[in-house]
Amino acid sequence: LKQTGQELELLKAEAPQLVIPPPPKRRKPKWFERYRWFLSSDAMLVIGGKDANSNTEVVEKRMELDDRHLHADIMGAPHVVVKTAGRDVSQDTLNEAAEFAAMYSRAWRECLGSLDVYWEMPAQISKRAPSGTYLPKGSYIIRGKRNLLKVPVRAAVGVTVVGGNQVPMCGPLSAIKKHSKVFVELHPGPIKKSALAREIQARFSKERIEVSVTEIERVLPPGKGETG
Repeated sequence: LKQTGQELELLKAEAPQLVIPPPPKRRKPKWFERYRWFLSSDAMLVIGGKDANSNTEVVEKRMELDDRHLHADIMGAPHVVVKTAGRDVSQDTLNEAAEFAAMYSRAWRECLGSLDVYWEMPAQISKRAPSGTYLPKGSYIIRGKRNLLKVPVRAAVGVTVVGGNQVPMCGPLSAIKKHSKVFVELHPGPIKKSALAREIQARFSKERIEVSVTEIERVLPPGKGETG
């Protein structure tokens, strides 16, 4: 028994020490990451709702009087807000925000080539329905002149830095090219979102950019697509 004990102690001393690395710190998302979002070419934050609840939040909690409101002319489209922070809004940013509104609407699933999108000032948005009518949750009345923009239904995915971390960002091609060295163009198509996310991740990996498939899939437009 004594000899066996000594041999066990010797084996323990010779065995390599197993070092368990600490789990990676979980990144704390920024407030706007709870919504659809991207940065325009002019570095303006643009946000959009994901569902009825977040649509309501975008309009009623996040929209300010100097911002711009956009909505695609189709059922099943998000409310989109350009956060201006008091700055003038360029036509480029409005066009990009309109493309953003189109890509996350039902137009993507229906493989439409283009879509009409309207923009207006926040003061034109009202929750009060005309007498005798009812507004569903997440719906609003637009009063006054609406400004029409006809935009293509397309998208791009790149990687930008948020809080010191690399984060996938989906939006109009012109904006993604501005903020990401590597990007993938997207169009409505036949490939499932999960497979599309894996294809995009593989392209990023070739450029030594590591983001998870889950993060990529989370930002993609609704429905199937294809790279282009």
